[in-house]
Amino acid sequence: METQKAYKQPWINSALSDTIFILIPPFFALLLVALFPAEFKTSDEMPVIYWLILIVFIYVAHVYSTLYRTYFNPISYQTQQSLLITIPVLCYVAGVILYSIDGMIFWRILAYLAVFHFIRQQYGFMRLYSRFENRAK
Repeated sequence: METQKAYKQPWINSALSDTIFILIPPFFALLLVALFPAEFKTSDEMPVIYWLILIVFIYVAHVYSTLYRTYFNPISYQTQQSLLITIPVLCYVAGVILYSIDGMIFWRILAYLAVFHFIRQQYGFMRLYSRFENRAK
């Protein structure tokens, strides 16, 4: 008779930190928009502080952890220094070239890259949270 292992919830860090830093931010941003619809109706009239709070502090917060795990980690930075310097420089140069050709091409490609990033990000979360699941052999 095969014994079942106790199921362990595969939190990335802990239930509390995953809830605070992964689950709550998108709902908090939606709550702000729902509570203040007039302020968020058009982006032309959106104050910079709202954009800063919603986008920089909430939505792209995962970028900061990436910086700490790469550029601000001396061992990681030494190991991958050429990659960590070359890729941003090449992306900047490619962006300048694309924008100089046509601004709409630049923004269109940036939008497609963002969608690709979002898909990969969700796939990554799925893989992280399924890492303890039993796989059929």
